[in-house]
Amino acid sequence: MAGHIQDRWFKAETDSNGKTTKTNRHGTGMRYRARYVGPDGTEKSKSFPDRQKRLAEQWLAHIEADMSRGQYVDPKASRTTFQQYAERWVHDSNQQTRFWAVEGLAMLGIDESIDPLLSILAHDSSRKIRERAACNLARSGMLTGEQRLTAVPQLLNLLDDDSLDSGTQDLVYAVLHSITGASFGKDPEAWRDWWAHHDRREKPHHIPRGLSFV
Repeated sequence: MAGHIQDRWFKAETDSNGKTTKTNRHGTGMRYRARYVGPDGTEKSKSFPDRQKRLAEQWLAHIEADMSRGQYVDPKASRTTFQQYAERWVHDSNQQTRFWAVEGLAMLGIDESIDPLLSILAHDSSRKIRERAACNLARSGMLTGEQRLTAVPQLLNLLDDDSLDSGTQDLVYAVLHSITGASFGKDPEAWRDWWAHHDRREKPHHIPRGLSFV
């Protein structure tokens, strides 16, 4: 394995005086990037902050040892596997299993978690699990603000779903408010009109009384 540690704050080459020179990203973001080529021939990497070069070296050494023992697992592949398991568990008959599957989807922090969480919010038979899906869409877990905003169009569609009970409709409005920062109560048309002219979050507001998460 041809792995190495890249210092993104200093250039690899030296100047005419033999001194290292700073890059244009010096002092910002992660400093070290541990890089290696996986068995599939593609480059993999992981970033580490300043003063953590030794940790980056240890991580790279661990990867190399796993490869030599035939125990290497691509981190991206293992994450995808967990996603697949979580999406299977959200349909389990056991409520506790579904609850932790919802938590797992939120902690993945990937775009593919959005649709399953929306489906759970709308259709799970347990009020508790619908609430957790709503909370994870709105503010919990590892999803970014940008990822949460991609759920808004589907949340607006749920406002027209007559199969949702009033409690679930309240959760949808609460998620919309938390994600967007806008506040239009239970007025679907006002929400749609606002969203048609916005694609980013407003300044933070408190969630309206009666629409808070449990």
